[in-house]
Amino acid sequence: QLQPGQLGFRVAERVLRGIWLSLETQACALRSCHARRDPNSNTSFGASFGAILSDGPGHSWKGQPIGYGDVLVFGQASHDYTLPAGSLRLGIDVAPELAHQAGLTALPAGIWRTDTARYDQMVTLCLQLLARPDATCPPAQIMSTLLGALSQPAGFDPHARYGTLRRAEDYLGSIGWDKALAVDDMSAALGLSRRTLHRAFDDILGMGPASYIRLVRLHRFHTLLKSGAGHSSVTQAALDAGFDHFGRAARYYRTHFGRLPKEVGRLPKP
Repeated sequence: QLQPGQLGFRVAERVLRGIWLSLETQACALRSCHARRDPNSNTSFGASFGAILSDGPGHSWKGQPIGYGDVLVFGQASHDYTLPAGSLRLGIDVAPELAHQAGLTALPAGIWRTDTARYDQMVTLCLQLLARPDATCPPAQIMSTLLGALSQPAGFDPHARYGTLRRAEDYLGSIGWDKALAVDDMSAALGLSRRTLHRAFDDILGMGPASYIRLVRLHRFHTLLKSGAGHSSVTQAALDAGFDHFGRAARYYRTHFGRLPKEVGRLPKP
């Protein structure tokens, strides 16, 4: 969750003989990291696809813009995409056997451009199936409509600024997100100018490095509050998440999540 306030996540779902359709939206900007599950697992999908149904800027896959008319193919590669507030997304997940039969598992991961008319046909069909629980459709028809919409792969390579962002995140992970660190020190350690580093974070996440580090700590704080494991108090959880002052941590937390830390977890009050 990249913005303060209630996430407001909503999803409508429909399962149709080996195909799972979903329509998702959320009230706040969101960063979503997706890694395909183990293909040998009984719970994994053979192929997964995503389509953006809302207009406007702010949708990107590893820094590459995506919009209405693009299909995101979730293959074996990891995925990392940002979504603005109010983003509306269609998901199509296909069972392994059906995906193999349709040749979907051979599609390269990344952004695919589409034929506009066939894309609209695919979206209309999926939305009708989601809106009407009594509606039926052969899986082969859904697969043929999806394959007919896909035109050509594009944007498989992450944007250069995404590479900078990931380098910075790897560095922060290596030293610990809870460690005090000046942005200038991180720039020097990565051999980058402060401007280059700030632009990478701002272009992809909509905030500078310092704000993002605080955001990660807030989410770590939130996770510790919910789990309660290994922490004696709410104050200790805030310190372990990387904050050096509980009062500021509590204010940041309330602004972002809309409630006080003591109202969330199982830990005793400070």
